[in-house]
Amino acid sequence: MNHTIAILFLITAAVADAAVSIHVSPTGNDSNPGTSDKPLATLAAAQTLARQSVGHEAVTVLLHGGTYHLQDALRFTAQDSGTKEYPVTYAAVPGETPVVSGAKLLQLK
Repeated sequence: MNHTIAILFLITAAVADAAVSIHVSPTGNDSNPGTSDKPLATLAAAQTLARQSVGHEAVTVLLHGGTYHLQDALRFTAQDSGTKEYPVTYAAVPGETPVVSGAKLLQLK
């Protein structure tokens, strides 16, 4: 029984380590690695990075609070859902409120 629990614990730890978190913030930079300390700036960059892990590990894209102004249409396909074993999830950072806006900012003169 103890061996079974130990094996389940190791498997759970391995699965948890296999998950990828990609952080995005309106104050980030798309040349960043997408970590909590160095987040990406755009959803498009996060989507590109998440697609690299599809089928290999679960991915969670975490949106920090603020407004994300889309410059172009952001299109999601079946590939962006991941797989049953390794899903891709987009979510807000707990306690923060991200807003995704398709409206363009106008520069008034």
